[in-house]
Amino acid sequence: MRFYKFKHNFFNLGKGLLLAAISTAAVSAQPYAYVANTTGFTISVVNIKNDSVVASIAVPGPSGLAVTRDGSSVYVASESANSVAVIGAGSNSVVATIGVGSNPTTLAISPNGSQVYVVAQGSNQISVIDTASKSMVASIPVGLRPTSVAFSPDGSKAFVTNLWSGSVSVIDTNSRSVSSSFNTDSGPSAIAISQDGRTAYVANEYSGTVTVHDSSSGSLKATISGFSFPTSVAITPDGAKAFVTNANGSSVSVINTSSNTVVATPAVGAFPTSVAISPDGSRAYVTNEYSFSVSVLDTGSNSVVNTMGRIGLYPYAVAMMPPVRQALAPPPVPVPAPAPPPTPACSYSISPGSASFNWNGGSGSVAVSSNCNWNASSNVAWMQITAGQSGNGNGSVNFTVNPNGSTSATSGTLTIAGQTFTVDLAGVACSYSLSTGSASIGSGGGGGNVTVAAQSGCGWSASSDSAWLSISSGSSGNGSGTVAFSATSNNSTASQIGTLTIGGQKFTVSQAGVGFAAIRLSAGGVAGLTDANGNVWLADTQQGNHAETTSAISGTNMPALYQKESWSTGTLQYQFSVPNGSFTVKLHFAEFYLTQRGQRVFNIVINGTTVFPGFDILAQTSPNSAVDETFPITVNNGQITIQLVPITGSPKLSGLQIY
Repeated sequence: MRFYKFKHNFFNLGKGLLLAAISTAAVSAQPYAYVANTTGFTISVVNIKNDSVVASIAVPGPSGLAVTRDGSSVYVASESANSVAVIGAGSNSVVATIGVGSNPTTLAISPNGSQVYVVAQGSNQISVIDTASKSMVASIPVGLRPTSVAFSPDGSKAFVTNLWSGSVSVIDTNSRSVSSSFNTDSGPSAIAISQDGRTAYVANEYSGTVTVHDSSSGSLKATISGFSFPTSVAITPDGAKAFVTNANGSSVSVINTSSNTVVATPAVGAFPTSVAISPDGSRAYVTNEYSFSVSVLDTGSNSVVNTMGRIGLYPYAVAMMPPVRQALAPPPVPVPAPAPPPTPACSYSISPGSASFNWNGGSGSVAVSSNCNWNASSNVAWMQITAGQSGNGNGSVNFTVNPNGSTSATSGTLTIAGQTFTVDLAGVACSYSLSTGSASIGSGGGGGNVTVAAQSGCGWSASSDSAWLSISSGSSGNGSGTVAFSATSNNSTASQIGTLTIGGQKFTVSQAGVGFAAIRLSAGGVAGLTDANGNVWLADTQQGNHAETTSAISGTNMPALYQKESWSTGTLQYQFSVPNGSFTVKLHFAEFYLTQRGQRVFNIVINGTTVFPGFDILAQTSPNSAVDETFPITVNNGQITIQLVPITGSPKLSGLQIY
């Protein structure tokens, strides 16, 4: 699935914006993270002490952003305005706007804070901003489709990933010119430099790898595989780990930088695009663009500890102030221990001071600490001292507790060396058991019963933890009895499990889901098309505009499906009745009529949600070549409606599957 590529080909959004938040310095006191919401045209200000949004700042078309080392300013690339907005952190307002090159997507602040390097993706250049005058002072040509920029720790070099060139340009910041370049895997989109400045970590979208390079020579040191469209990389302040977002995997991969291996892949929200490390290195903040959320990870355990929902509309980038070194606090001055109080002529203490027994009693022992004579006695008939009725100095007292014949608890005491020792004796315990521990019910619903066994006088109650599972009779009782239950029909494809709690015992009811046969439709085709797995595809009865070609279709083992299509001058729509549950919708496309990008562009909308805005077949593949797009869908209203809404030209479809 090439779900993420349109971010470069249509919206020109960049990567690599987080590298200004990485440093070898110690924790900073600045507690804010800044999140760019691309569609919401706002910057959300997040207090990282309690993970709450405390402000929202309007910025046109925000993309990448970075925070100055002292935390006083935030620089934001405004892609749609061809400018950079400067936010004053004290007032949470835009204090300056600086014009830069075409389509600014990401940026980075030099370690000394004097310059900002802005990726002007539309003009294949780096725009250089002087932070003192807040003006653009230079333009540096780089490779094709630059996506991210990062500085070396000493600020002498800047590294720029070039998506379409498959390379990294190395800029000498003194001369403001490209001094060298080195090749990477396909589709380099983000870069981070290690804390010692010797190593560069490059996320390569198209190859699904992270390549590790010597930052001086550019030579390849390692290739790490297993990523799903990696889009952003950030290194912890101690340099021990690198966190990489998997845009098409809804997860973050954690790299051990010593071994250059992936050690964990925690799941986050849908379409993670950016990651930033907190100044103290304890947390990683990840923007989940399609979940409208930010996931917070503990960098020690590599696990998600919080998810901030509804952070903004399509949160795309996150940045925080880089860590700074702090002086260590001096060690505490030792305080002399106070002199012990004088020892009395006679002292007595016991350990422990109390004990508890269940209804059938038992035995125990109490240690006595003393420097004098002492005695021990029982104050209740059901407790006897069996050894240590008296003593001199340290010693012990042994005792027994008779069984309790009542259901009521009781309490009694021993007097040992003048100290009170308390014993709590529980009443006769009620025990409960069920005739069986589980039952299974079909998707259409039904009921059953279970028998409860308990002693006479022992009360119990029954309850359900699920709305679909109810107690028909026997919601309470005393002694043995019967509980009847019933379940409503399950209209979802997913099975479900409910639990009845009866007298403290768990009774599990499992209910099957509704069966579902996969839907396969040849748009514009006739009935009887059979794939390599023997699946028969249905003919298109929902649309009337059909077209076909005899040209060969590449990229598929089923070219007949892609040689026919349905199209519409308006919205092309298909609707199917399905059970509620989770499904996958797979759409099949091939362009055998047009030859240029931008001639046919449409939104893909499923159940009212735009899952792929601005879809262009020729932005994904070449003419007469198959391309498929897959979308996970959750159905709650019993139907799936697929709409292809035109932007430019007529939307078209070769086939669809629902499974």
